[in-house]
Amino acid sequence: MSQKQCTNCKHFNGFDGINELWTDCNKYGFFQGSKRDCKDFQTKETIQSLRSTIHKQKQTIKELNDECERHLSDKRKMQEEIMALNHQKTKADKQIKQQNIRIYCQDQEIQSLLQQIQELKE
Repeated sequence: MSQKQCTNCKHFNGFDGINELWTDCNKYGFFQGSKRDCKDFQTKETIQSLRSTIHKQKQTIKELNDECERHLSDKRKMQEEIMALNHQKTKADKQIKQQNIRIYCQDQEIQSLLQQIQELKE
């Protein structure tokens, strides 16, 4: 039985001239009697690993999208609250302005009355 070195895993594999006995490639899941090359398995393993990575990345993207949606929803709610508060502030500013006008008018009346009282005293 001659030995040949696997080009991929560099293990030596038994070869009896008829059957390839991949006894040393069992770390890749191949046992005696299998005619597959460990390179085939590594390709399949790589594909499976990539599929797993893609699935994880898709899940991460979905989670990030969900989080973004929540943030956008929160942002919209805050914008609505800000608009409502701005409306209330505008109303309050109008009321303050009207009250200031009333106070000014009352102050003018008081000044006029004080002047009249002063004139009557003289």
